[in-house]
Amino acid sequence: MVQRAAGQDFDLVIERRGSGSGKWDDADALFCAEGVLPMWVADMDFPSPQPVLDALRRRLDHGIFGYHGGERGPLLEAVTSWLARRHGWTVEPEWIVTTSGVVSAIHLAVLSFTKPGDEIIIQPPVYHPFFDCIRNHGRTLVENPLVQVDGQYRFDLEDLEKKAATAKLLILCSPHNPVGRVWSWEELEAVAEIAQRHGVLVVSDEIHGDLVFRPHRLIPFGTLTGIRPENVVTLTAPSKTFNLAGLEASLAIIPDPALRARFVGNQRTLGMGKANFFGLVALEAAYRHGEPWLTANAVFGLYPANAAGDDIEIYADEARSEKLMSWHNLRQQHERPAGKAHFCLADFVAARADQGGAPDWIGAFAVTAGLGIEKKLAEFAAANDDYRSILLKALADRLAEACTEWLHAEVRRDYWGYAAGEALDRDALIGESYRGIRPAPGYPACPDHTAKGALFGLLDAPKNAGMGITESFAMTPAAAVSGFYLAHPQARYFAVSKIGRDQLADWARRAGLSIGEAARWLAPLL
Repeated sequence: MVQRAAGQDFDLVIERRGSGSGKWDDADALFCAEGVLPMWVADMDFPSPQPVLDALRRRLDHGIFGYHGGERGPLLEAVTSWLARRHGWTVEPEWIVTTSGVVSAIHLAVLSFTKPGDEIIIQPPVYHPFFDCIRNHGRTLVENPLVQVDGQYRFDLEDLEKKAATAKLLILCSPHNPVGRVWSWEELEAVAEIAQRHGVLVVSDEIHGDLVFRPHRLIPFGTLTGIRPENVVTLTAPSKTFNLAGLEASLAIIPDPALRARFVGNQRTLGMGKANFFGLVALEAAYRHGEPWLTANAVFGLYPANAAGDDIEIYADEARSEKLMSWHNLRQQHERPAGKAHFCLADFVAARADQGGAPDWIGAFAVTAGLGIEKKLAEFAAANDDYRSILLKALADRLAEACTEWLHAEVRRDYWGYAAGEALDRDALIGESYRGIRPAPGYPACPDHTAKGALFGLLDAPKNAGMGITESFAMTPAAAVSGFYLAHPQARYFAVSKIGRDQLADWARRAGLSIGEAARWLAPLL
């Protein structure tokens, strides 16, 4: 299951003007213009994760802020566990050196691993401090510009091969800032092989590595096979991911003992210092407890299932003996042209074995993008600002639908995997050219809103997605989508428009309701 960011309100508005914020208080000076709206990833406008705030408060309550002793076992364990869990990278604790920031660590790497006049390669367009890290220390800047191929930035490997022949160091940006590329394994292996062939040390800035969306993923440069680990220095930090830049804590991961000794030695000689003590507290808490911050406000589950008449039974496990819920479906009953079937969603799930069927499965999901907007909507209402209220509601609805579309693709391609080879462009996704459907209670193929009650219980949506339902089965927040995944190749949407009294009685019996209760819920169909 994919769980929401527990307790995190990403819609909370905090006024930062006048707080000493470089982003807001210095924006006019930075951009030489008035009224600029700064939209930085490096400095976000919502609070850091609650576990980080709690850890900082506990340390603050201790009341003593003396010199700290550097990296400790629990902190190192939090870092190594995060890298292994999130990126499949096994890092030894002794490889880790804390620093006050990735940019300062690049400066330190340049001073530690090169001499004045040495050539250092960067790959523009790239983060502007990379230039200063070279020029300010009397090194020779060598540019290996990225090239655009079919609208996408790529490495110019032929040019890199030539320039690596005389260079000492390559500063890599992975993922790349500002072009947004998440480099593939093949691309990085090609760079690694060139660096290894020419004895070029690679300093890989991977600070944006946790802000990567599927199907892409960060490939830590230190995991590649084309270069020896001792020829790689990796720099990273939780600051971009968890909005901690002002606490000045980052990491240098240096497997080679000799390189690490030179780095730490220069760190002491130059008085550059290690990470801020509160920064280390935040770093450990973020890596240990911050994972839900990165997770969508959605929950889904995949379950064994079979059709039993027009019901779909959802089971706890493959034994199919414990029934978690029954989804009571309705069949088309209006007049249809000769030879046209009267569809029911249960038609797209295999019948139970005792009815001549075979094992089958179903998915269920609940998604919201509206957590926390009620306060803002109330402010708009108090100001009689209907325009902004409508815009905010519409935006939240669109984001919920977008998240639903994304999650369905993830389930098809990865979690369920029945469409693992799917490669559809945007137009094909919009046109629903993929296999499978996601019918939602209250919509034409499933006009019964009461199904949401059992669905939310199945998923424990209040706990896992922060969602609820009212007595009339309306979802809260309103910007929400929930339903089921059906994977049958012939599954399709259709409309159940009108039903007869015979089907009303049958549905009431299956749902355990009186005829009167059933008629109230299905009144539009009668």
